[in-house]
Amino acid sequence: LLVVEAQVGLIGAVGASIASARVLGATQAYIGDATVGDPDAATVPVGGVRVEATSAAAPEARAYAGSGGLTLAGDGTRADAYVTPTVEAYYHSTGGPRAVGAGSESVNRIGGDLTILSNSTAEPDAVTLGIAVAGGVAVPVSLPTAIASPTVRAYVGSDSRVRVIGNGSSDPETATGRLTLGAAAVDDPRATGSGAAGAVGLAFEDSVSVATNQTTLDAYIGDGADVTANTDVIVQAEQQYVGLAKAWGLDFGVLSVGGNNATLTIEPSVQAHIGSATVTAGQDIEVVSESGEPGSLPELSFDTSTSVDYANNIITFDQPHGLESGDSVIYRAVDGSPIPGLEDGLTYDVIR
Repeated sequence: LLVVEAQVGLIGAVGASIASARVLGATQAYIGDATVGDPDAATVPVGGVRVEATSAAAPEARAYAGSGGLTLAGDGTRADAYVTPTVEAYYHSTGGPRAVGAGSESVNRIGGDLTILSNSTAEPDAVTLGIAVAGGVAVPVSLPTAIASPTVRAYVGSDSRVRVIGNGSSDPETATGRLTLGAAAVDDPRATGSGAAGAVGLAFEDSVSVATNQTTLDAYIGDGADVTANTDVIVQAEQQYVGLAKAWGLDFGVLSVGGNNATLTIEPSVQAHIGSATVTAGQDIEVVSESGEPGSLPELSFDTSTSVDYANNIITFDQPHGLESGDSVIYRAVDGSPIPGLEDGLTYDVIR
């Protein structure tokens, strides 16, 4: 969403520009209290089962404003980009068919693997720019906010019952019958606020940028569940995150006052667990929870003889770098011979 506002007044001009882009709602994939397969089948009623929910959201909010007046010029820009949906995949069946050969047990039997995955990518991007010029007082205010806080779950529900019997083989190389629960999230909230004020008298500029990641990620087997797998039971929650909060401003006047504040908050909750359940596995049981480091990026190394376009000042990397215009990088000449025009150890802004 893009909003542009301009105000010009003979004496004074005051305006505001507000943009809001939000991704809410829910994405769900599930098997409820259902009978899976044919209850009268003499063999396994159904083969492999895959339940997967995927959400990918990258809302952009852009707010730009400019004002000019002989005595007073003021404008406010606000941009909100939020990603806060619920994404979940689950199996929650307490019974199933009384398949021939299963005795008196009423339970769904799966003749392959049971895979339950929930995936979320949240990349909200909020950008604001305010410019004010006046003969007396100029005041631009810039307020971008980006929030990536989805709730992502993959689970076998409480009191559920399932037998992931696979092909029945006990050979580790050929056996099937694995239960996999995976909840994964990639989050990258970005907030960039900037402003410029010019006045003969007072120039006051204020930019406040806020980027927040508070993802809730959970993979689990619920209380009271009764689960059997021919091979492995894997319960895994994994999050990767990068974030950016940037605020800058310029002030020109007899009296210049600038206030620029940028706050990046990373507070995810990442859990993988097995509740008070009965879990039987022919091989391994793995419960893994992982969360990346803020600002983690791949190694940005390159070969100066093949990757640098000296005529156009362009460096091409062998893999995605995740950088955007305005990001800052520190240049290191690993071989001790810096690229002409660059100095080892200095910080440079990215232009993409």
